[in-house]
Amino acid sequence: MQAGSSSSKSVNFELLKAFYTEQLHDYFESMLGAKSVIAEEHLHRLVRYLLPKVPPSVSEIVPMQANESFKPKSDQVVFVVAPTFKAMEMVKQQVERFGDVDVRILFIPRKTDECIELLVDKYNICTADRIHEINIYLVPWQTNFLSLEMPDSFTQYVNSDDFTYMVYVKESIKKLE
Repeated sequence: MQAGSSSSKSVNFELLKAFYTEQLHDYFESMLGAKSVIAEEHLHRLVRYLLPKVPPSVSEIVPMQANESFKPKSDQVVFVVAPTFKAMEMVKQQVERFGDVDVRILFIPRKTDECIELLVDKYNICTADRIHEINIYLVPWQTNFLSLEMPDSFTQYVNSDDFTYMVYVKESIKKLE
């Protein structure tokens, strides 16, 4: 679906972008105190795109990196991640390196029970009440959309008849309508 298409329903890209921007802004501002936002590389670009003006309580928005010398500016750290085991392992390594920090997790496009179990029960990184999600499945970009659906969704469907991804794609399209 493109913004300039002649379909009976058109999508206001700026309105959708503003909605996602407001969700992110409100999430970060809902937490008291300064915070460092550390995001997976692809989500870092998304957060910077949706938040060109950094909220007042955010000290920094940086990509997650393996740099051993990096230390967050704030004692409160929000990790913005996709629900993958690789991302959970990266968060674990970062938290171990940072030492005593107040950790929160923001999943985009969604959280999963498996990732929550890893973070809470196995890695003991944070409690479940510090894990949130913002359902951003499709991002308006110029005259089209970028999908944030997980890259292995189609493979899961083909290899194990897992139709879960279809539910999320359906939800995304319904939100556009």
